[in-house]
Amino acid sequence: MKILIMRIAVCILRIVYVPFKAARIRNKITIISGQSGQPTADTSMLAEALQRSGTDLEIKLLAARMGRSAGGAVVFTGSMLAQMYHIATSRVVVVERSNIAVNVLNHKKKTTIVQIWHAPDAIKKAGWQVTDQPGGLDSRVAKVMCVHRNYNYILCPAHAVSGAILETFGADRNGYDESNLVYLGLPRIDLITAAAHPAEDPGAEIRTRILCQYPVLAGGGIDDAPSAKAGIAGGEEKRITIMYAPTFRDGRPTEIAPLLGCVDFEKFNFVLKLHPLDGTEIARDGETSRDASQSRFGVPQFIVDRTFSVNEWFSVCDIVITDYSGLDIEAAVAGISTYFYLYDLEQYEADRGLNVDLRRERIAEYVFENAEKLMTRIEAQAAGITPYDLSLLSAFRGKYAEFPDSGNAARLATFLKSFTEK
Repeated sequence: MKILIMRIAVCILRIVYVPFKAARIRNKITIISGQSGQPTADTSMLAEALQRSGTDLEIKLLAARMGRSAGGAVVFTGSMLAQMYHIATSRVVVVERSNIAVNVLNHKKKTTIVQIWHAPDAIKKAGWQVTDQPGGLDSRVAKVMCVHRNYNYILCPAHAVSGAILETFGADRNGYDESNLVYLGLPRIDLITAAAHPAEDPGAEIRTRILCQYPVLAGGGIDDAPSAKAGIAGGEEKRITIMYAPTFRDGRPTEIAPLLGCVDFEKFNFVLKLHPLDGTEIARDGETSRDASQSRFGVPQFIVDRTFSVNEWFSVCDIVITDYSGLDIEAAVAGISTYFYLYDLEQYEADRGLNVDLRRERIAEYVFENAEKLMTRIEAQAAGITPYDLSLLSAFRGKYAEFPDSGNAARLATFLKSFTEK
């Protein structure tokens, strides 16, 4: 019944779209952002780069909305109609995720559709690679909703993952091949790069805001990292700030306690940045609902932050711990020592799967499945015993993210403008 309802809905959408297609195409680029109802950093920066081009090009930035309540359904309907109109009247359409209006409708041949995706790499599997797996779509739903159909071009971070990117977007089903891939970087990479250079330092204001909210972080730093924040503030104790930002585990809670149990809070500040969709419950003592039997961590140096973005935290943290997410590339761009904590590697590979085996890469010495061994290595770095080799992280970043550290928004804008009227 669910599939039948979806088929009927798709037919209705296509019928509703017919009169919109009668409208004249204008010299316009429409950018449709995510599903949260708010523009992302990538779409906002791209719109700004296009507007700075000084042409008579019309730029429309839309924020897609998904609604589950009755009121949300009304908002969703209005959002869908607005998307239909602007898609039908645009020379170029840009999306960063799958989009119902883009994927299920039949568009004018003169309209170029570009998928910029939202991840700076392709370490973990996604899209069509994970249909019928935990966290992935039911393949029947994906087929009815024509997921990832209709793109003329897809941003790809590197040739090393071109095959994985094609699989992600359903190459066999949707007819994509290497000619549909464009090797360009995401606009937000420019922001990360700028924030990592004090001379330009748009991150100074962000650092100030973070330190005002969490004054315990002031006065830290690590000597062998170019990203050291040793100049943040005075203070005799030089606690190093670690940010742990695990990926979303498709409904499974993140196991926090084993790692926290190995942290020496006399030496380290520990910032936990959960994925926005991660429902792991963090109590005041630092425990999760799943780790209730573990020790308590009621110390001010343990911070669970839901105010600032991961990229904003780069302006403060000295060390990043991540796992399977694209955060590794972003941290590499910022020049921050990055470790990989893969405590559930076997289960994650079974549930979702990976396109890259991190244990076989140049950064393998910074990949750990055991929390105690991970923190022992971090303590060796902090003590100056075993410095972190950023060249290994840089080599890894160069292999899986070929784009440069700056100018990405401008290059993408130039590419998009090539499809508009001269």
